[in-house]
Amino acid sequence: MVLILANALDLPVGFRNSLFSAAGYRAAYGTADLGSQHASEVALAVRTFVHGMSPFPCIALDSNWNAIDLNESAGSLARILLQLNIPLAAMRGQNLIRMVFMRAEAEESIADLPTLRSMMMARLYRDASIEGPDSATMKLFVEMRDAFPDLAPRVGDFALSTMRVQTLVSGETLTWFMAITTLGTSYDSMLEGVRIQSYLPCDDTTRRWANLQHVQHVAG
Repeated sequence: MVLILANALDLPVGFRNSLFSAAGYRAAYGTADLGSQHASEVALAVRTFVHGMSPFPCIALDSNWNAIDLNESAGSLARILLQLNIPLAAMRGQNLIRMVFMRAEAEESIADLPTLRSMMMARLYRDASIEGPDSATMKLFVEMRDAFPDLAPRVGDFALSTMRVQTLVSGETLTWFMAITTLGTSYDSMLEGVRIQSYLPCDDTTRRWANLQHVQHVAG
């Protein structure tokens, strides 16, 4: 019954453990510490997945949309679209929501930016609603909602996990299929918060651009 209730409410793993404890049961899901061996294995899995997506851009995000890891292809695309002059290592920890919403450069380099922002806002609202009113994710949502009131999701709006994104790079239009996925069905609070955002080319122009960027990076 406890599990049925947790599934019906779509509770995250941490909340499910609290519910089991309140009902007199032991925690049903793992809660590994960030310094544990398990955490190292999770980090290795995320890094292997993200960098294995090369030459196509891929970013791993935590539940607050902060970049955990990203491959060089994602770094190259971000530098061009947002005119960032920082190394790949410095991009880790950057908040993707704030970069897409707050940087003026996105207005010129991402076609149909309002649609992308609406999709991200709906996804952020879904995550914030699950994590609760005092969560960092809810604070981020409120910050963005107040800054962009026209994009505030309405009750019943569906949080998409895929969409086409067109980017303008050096006079060329690159079209990507963007997907937000998770690492399977999570039974661990650490894994549950990880989102993988991948960009796959929708046409030959985009594929050639990605391959060229990768070759240039490998060549140094």
